[in-house]
Amino acid sequence: MVVETPKTTFETITYEKTGHILSVTLNRPERLNALNGKMMVELAEAWRLYKNDDDAWVAIVTGNGRAFCAGGDVKEFASRQAQGISAVARETFPKGFKGWAPKRYEVYKPLIAAVHGVVTGGGLDLVTDADIAIGTPDTVFFDSHVSIGWVSGHEAVQLAHRIPLGEALMLEALGNEYRLRADRAYQIGLLQELVPPEKLLTRAMELANQILTNAPKAVEGTLQGMWQSLGHPREVGIAMSEGVLRENTMREDHREGPRAFAERRKPAWKGK
Repeated sequence: MVVETPKTTFETITYEKTGHILSVTLNRPERLNALNGKMMVELAEAWRLYKNDDDAWVAIVTGNGRAFCAGGDVKEFASRQAQGISAVARETFPKGFKGWAPKRYEVYKPLIAAVHGVVTGGGLDLVTDADIAIGTPDTVFFDSHVSIGWVSGHEAVQLAHRIPLGEALMLEALGNEYRLRADRAYQIGLLQELVPPEKLLTRAMELANQILTNAPKAVEGTLQGMWQSLGHPREVGIAMSEGVLRENTMREDHREGPRAFAERRKPAWKGK
């Protein structure tokens, strides 16, 4: 199914597809792209659209303005807290809500996070859910949940699976008092590359186009097997990935790859 979604569909993000590449941009620069209720809902819908669009093979998520994402919009949440968290949740997410990051919706198509400036709170979810994260030297990570009296749930757990545990524990326990700088984030693998600010989106597009040289369903299936294996013993993870592998053998692109190799030409992937 090919999904056509104009940029004007959303208020707090932009959703734009160029060829097989989807670009999702957090677009509340005046609030450093802080996540308010509207943005959370729109991001969830963006990932659902990406998952169901057979013509979208790789996605890039980035932020407009001086920051990638300054976490949750505390001012908005504070103004509504008197209603009670349950009432706010029912009003904001009447159809149910799993979060604003793609893996909550079982999206295993490749995602590149291109980050800069502040990345904190809920913004960490988009980085830890990405398959490839690149950043600029001014990128800084922290989590302010405990500093405002909130528990950091999924953000902390995802960090503990993505970076050394000691680093994640320090970041979470110190809250606003700790900053994980870009060079250290690169050293411990939270960022895969550091690039100059003016080359951030160019490099993200380069990586996306390199991914497009591979069979899209094979990439998706490979990433799915890796993500789903996390938290399971190795033997269980391998068995899970073999199920995805068997499904892929029925696809047209599974036959196209060897055929193109034998004919000494580039494969013509169809995503089928």
